[in-house]
Amino acid sequence: MSTLTEYTNRDTGHERKIGRYWISDIWSIRKGYLTVGGFFKSKPIDEQGAMNIETGNCFEHKMEEVLVALNKEHDYNPKKELEIDDFILVVKPDFVFPKCIIETKAPVKITREIPEKWKDQLCGEAKAFGKPVYLGVFGNNPTRRFSMPDLYKYTPDDKRWESIKNLLRAFHQKLVKKYAERDL
Repeated sequence: MSTLTEYTNRDTGHERKIGRYWISDIWSIRKGYLTVGGFFKSKPIDEQGAMNIETGNCFEHKMEEVLVALNKEHDYNPKKELEIDDFILVVKPDFVFPKCIIETKAPVKITREIPEKWKDQLCGEAKAFGKPVYLGVFGNNPTRRFSMPDLYKYTPDDKRWESIKNLLRAFHQKLVKKYAERDL
């Protein structure tokens, strides 16, 4: 295992717990990548995945450094918890400004619109913070050098929000039933 892979796979404190779910996991639940049976299991990230993740982290941290140096008013990675029925949905966008939110990504392929796989996360951020949300895409240049991200505005979608809540309700009920013997 490479040093980078070891670093990326370390314990990050993003513990899975019944009754506490992350908005960033909704797409994985929706697509069946994150299942009730596999909820407490983590799949190791391979070397290519680690390089992709850490490239994005470098871009994100550099953007934070630039914003701080320029005294731009913002919160970096603030967390909000939304109570839905008898469980919590945790929402943690990258950058929250007084008038908007920017959720950053550094995809391997050039992205000129908001892919479906990130819309649930953006929807949750809009709902939690009540502000316009933009997808900030790093690396839409062939060199993958740092530049401020290209921005794409997310259009709020009440149907998607209801779908997210219903998906989580069903997932939560299945988890509670399967792991009833666990200490909740």
